[in-house]
Amino acid sequence: RQPNVASCLPTSLAIILGIDVQEIFQELGHDGMDVIFPGLQGPKKYRSFHIQDIVDCCSNRNLAVTRIEARSQRAEGDKYWELTGEREERFNNYLQDSVGILEGLVFGSRGHAVAWDGIRKQLHDPDAVIVDFRNFQIRSYLKIDRISGLDSAKISSQVL
Repeated sequence: RQPNVASCLPTSLAIILGIDVQEIFQELGHDGMDVIFPGLQGPKKYRSFHIQDIVDCCSNRNLAVTRIEARSQRAEGDKYWELTGEREERFNNYLQDSVGILEGLVFGSRGHAVAWDGIRKQLHDPDAVIVDFRNFQIRSYLKIDRISGLDSAKISSQVL
């Protein structure tokens, strides 16, 4: 269970890695509870965590994070277009047989993150607020993969 209101993202990562979330706090140097917006109420006033925190922790473990948007959109000024088509099937293909973190909104307003185990087809909610999956509006999936067999010197010589 997540230790504070600002820690669903690192707690989800800890679930995936099979470690205590305190290890991630120690690595990042904070627990997300620094008040940086004193004028706001509830969890929004805290420092919390950013996807880059997850990228840093994963990179330190030779893991790659790929952010996959649930809905493809294009913006121009104040106009937004949702690129439709096979978006559900496209997104669901990424969830198959993979592990990662689903980011989204609970009850349409509160940001939340949960661990996804696509091998066992299980959702692990670090705060146990998602009783019904239909109450969770997914915005993106942080797919986590092991990096192996890459020869950076060889790749850079071919690209550059």
